[in-house]
Amino acid sequence: MSEPLRVLHLIPSLELGGAERQLRYLAPELARAGVEPHVAHLRGGPNLEPLLRAGVATHALAASHRSPRLLLELARLVRALRPAVIQTWLPAMDLVGGAVARALGVPWLASERTLPSAYPGSTTMWLRNRCVARADAVVSNSAEANAWWAAHASPRTLLRVIVNGLPLAELDALPPADDGLLFGVGRERPLVVFVGRMDAGKNLASWLEALAPLVRAGHADALLLGDGVQLPELRARIERDGLGGRIAAPGYVAAAPAVLRRAAVFLSLSRYEGMPNAVMEAAAVGCPLVLSDIPAHRAVLDAESALFVPVEEPAAAECAVLAALRGTAATKARAGRARERAESWSVAAAAARYNELYRELSAKR
Repeated sequence: MSEPLRVLHLIPSLELGGAERQLRYLAPELARAGVEPHVAHLRGGPNLEPLLRAGVATHALAASHRSPRLLLELARLVRALRPAVIQTWLPAMDLVGGAVARALGVPWLASERTLPSAYPGSTTMWLRNRCVARADAVVSNSAEANAWWAAHASPRTLLRVIVNGLPLAELDALPPADDGLLFGVGRERPLVVFVGRMDAGKNLASWLEALAPLVRAGHADALLLGDGVQLPELRARIERDGLGGRIAAPGYVAAAPAVLRRAAVFLSLSRYEGMPNAVMEAAAVGCPLVLSDIPAHRAVLDAESALFVPVEEPAAAECAVLAALRGTAATKARAGRARERAESWSVAAAAARYNELYRELSAKR
């Protein structure tokens, strides 16, 4: 039997976020598929412990992401491990990890988790995109991002689309969250939930504007699950608008999928996405979905499996959520079709695609 192919994954942290969760799902499955994954990170977080439990080798980096010492530390790690491929996750590691991979002659695979054109004014993203354009391969989790790279990457760069994976058996075994996980809401009324990073791209001001009339009328309670720069502002607005006790924003919650199984509706009004993990998890646990009409959402679900509304029209979102809350046969049918689509989102399928690409890159080395 041939030795496992060693792949070094570089990621800024194992805290909250879709990329971090995807790597946590992917690494143990890669090990089962004949890859030896190593994960190097600057900071730990909730996604570190599951990797350790699965026996994945992890490496805590001492230098900060702004320190030149990080390049030297990464170079020492790469020389010690001698990986066949280096895979970078998120812009900070694309820059430093890509530089080390190119300097040491190791094939470099960059992970595209969003849409590069969503950050037109960012100097960091401009520099990162210039570097990634010369990577040996770029894996996007959406066809839209892959098309962007097809127009901007070097002709020698391999481009692939590998959709996010979900641990479907694990999600299927989850019971609905009990009252203790609902932070005082949703016990007597249907629950509308959002899960994700609290930033401008998630359009959460419109989310609250859409939900406020439904909450005041007693049609629903709401939960905002996740962390991010806008969380304090959102909490202040909830209290200022007199919605405390009916809308809760507790921050990161590890049991979010169990809450989704309990929820009556998942609402996302994101302005842009890569391949949205939370939307996929809501579909996988059978939660009815109301989504902003953006390409990333349409790539995951269709009009037969979710309700779509314009991004910046809270009134339209309010009407769609109210329709979904009625629990009609049409709502249940859409949720059932979304769950059927989730069958193709297994982590094993994603790991198999990555394994093929790693071996293709290694053979070209």
